[in-house]
Amino acid sequence: MKMNHQADEFDSRLVTETCVVEYYLTHPAATQWVAVGLARENIDAKRTDGGRRLVTGCGPTESSAIQAMLGRCQHAH
Repeated sequence: MKMNHQADEFDSRLVTETCVVEYYLTHPAATQWVAVGLARENIDAKRTDGGRRLVTGCGPTESSAIQAMLGRCQHAH
């Protein structure tokens, strides 16, 4: 089985005032989107691995899945 993602490889990156999250989206069903990512506090742009947490979000659209994931990012630290 060929995997599309290598370990620790993400499609997108979002930077907010409080966190940086690298994530990818998947569409497992017609009415469901899932965003999965690794988030860390936005305190040191050079830091790459320290303090990262797994965050997920789901919803009926790409945007709602990302927003749900970002909401959990705020509570990850």
